[in-house]
Amino acid sequence: MKSVPAISAALVLLLSARAARADAAADKTELIRIEKAGAVALIANDTKSLAELFSADWKIVTSDASTMTRRKLFPALENGQPKFSSYQFKSFDV
Repeated sequence: MKSVPAISAALVLLLSARAARADAAADKTELIRIEKAGAVALIANDTKSLAELFSADWKIVTSDASTMTRRKLFPALENGQPKFSSYQFKSFDV
């Protein structure tokens, strides 16, 4: 009977690990959904949707090594510059 607590503990650990993997998979799915929603919003110049997705301190480094902040991007999008015609990512690793 001494092995019952050990088996119970092992079962709890196994189930916890399985739940953590399920949570990680759900998190990855949610991040991919957000990334795709951001792509759709960028192409549509939809700053309202982007405001829900991008934090106030969001920024990106552009191809010329300059930084673009949310504060700079949103007015530019509202004026039609830059205009995104497509937005793709080939892999997404979380």
